[in-house]
Amino acid sequence: DDKPLILKSNIELSPDQTQLKIHHSKLNDEGMYSCVAVNPAGNATQKLQLYIGG
Repeated sequence: DDKPLILKSNIELSPDQTQLKIHHSKLNDEGMYSCVAVNPAGNATQKLQLYIGG
């Protein structure tokens, strides 16, 4: 949701920052997640809307 990711006890970012894992997701984990890749050739952004069902 255009806010920096805050790592919490249930959110894990891999050491090389290529994978995001959300363990035991909760309703407040819902939202738009964006991944931005940047290198000398340019940049790319991928967005994902996460919904939590009950």
